[in-house]
Amino acid sequence: MSFQGNIVWITGASSGIGEAVGYEFAKEGAKLVLSARRSDALQAVCAKCMKLGASDAYVLPFDLADLDSLPSKVDDVRARFSRIDILVNNGGIGQRGYVVDTDIRVQQPNISENALMPDGSPRGGSSDREHRNAMTPEASAKQILYAIRTGKEEYDYGGPEKWAITIRRFIPWLYSRSIRKIRLSS
Repeated sequence: MSFQGNIVWITGASSGIGEAVGYEFAKEGAKLVLSARRSDALQAVCAKCMKLGASDAYVLPFDLADLDSLPSKVDDVRARFSRIDILVNNGGIGQRGYVVDTDIRVQQPNISENALMPDGSPRGGSSDREHRNAMTPEASAKQILYAIRTGKEEYDYGGPEKWAITIRRFIPWLYSRSIRKIRLSS
């Protein structure tokens, strides 16, 4: 499947996996809609996408937490391209920690983006072992495009940790017992 000329809307496109997905679709000649809150970062991603081969790229800044603005944003995309072929809904805020230690309000869309490690220390850079060993955004982007290209309705991508998904699916009691013993940080 070629993505040449497909209208691809990517949220969270200003950095990380969303940015990398934009570059991969650009290399294949897709027409891109790049969304995130940071307009300046989106402009830089847009410029690179055009250099990589995107047939068009449209910067549409917005905050996914502002659900009231979503219908007008969809109208903006349809006015520019008349349709949306692929939506990569990548925007969001991550949370890591033990469920028992995580307040339910953390899941609300207005949470702080200043992430902390489970011990309360600031997360970042070389002190975060899990991120140092994680799949790169570029590798993730290639896996995402593969899943879309091959028509997968569901696709588990990642490294060795993806075995947890299979165990959870087919041996839930083992997953439940094992997950309680896993440490999230060093």
